[in-house]
Amino acid sequence: YTDYTEYLYHGTSMFYLDDIRKNGFTGKYNPKLFDQMNTFYPIISNGVTQHKALSYFPGFIERQSRPTISLSFTGNIEVAKQYAGGERNIGEGPTFFTALLRDYLIEHKEENTDLLQKMRILYDTLSKGHRYPPLILAIKIDQFEELTGKLIRNTEWEYKINFPIPPEKLLVYNPTSENYIPLLSPEFTEDS
Repeated sequence: YTDYTEYLYHGTSMFYLDDIRKNGFTGKYNPKLFDQMNTFYPIISNGVTQHKALSYFPGFIERQSRPTISLSFTGNIEVAKQYAGGERNIGEGPTFFTALLRDYLIEHKEENTDLLQKMRILYDTLSKGHRYPPLILAIKIDQFEELTGKLIRNTEWEYKINFPIPPEKLLVYNPTSENYIPLLSPEFTEDS
């Protein structure tokens, strides 16, 4: 894909909107959510022999624990829409974890401990994340170039960067109106 565009995009979910408004786009999950997943994973994975999460989630934990940042942007709006609206719209790690947690809670549905109650609350939070609408973040290429120090003339499939994007540099793409609204502006609401 080499057509010129004025913007680069990242597809995600409105589930993460408050964190992005507060911290910018960091590629890191909400610390409270991540800490709970990290704490519960060894418990819920114990005794499970076959599940997609078993091969994926340990690497997810390791990547999220690194101090380094890795963000991906694309110049192709269709790719961003796919990531924003796909089955893993709250991210692969949380999606796999949610499926594993669901199976664990079904297996222990008759039990009622404080730990299981905390797990049920986390499951409820994460499973609601899939109901949030897509969010397509955008940044103008000249802003991106200013942050990265690299000139971008035509867009490739993916651009990787290793530092956060401040919230004031981010725009939200509205696919219905094809407008770009500053993330922190009063004009942008969840209904935009």
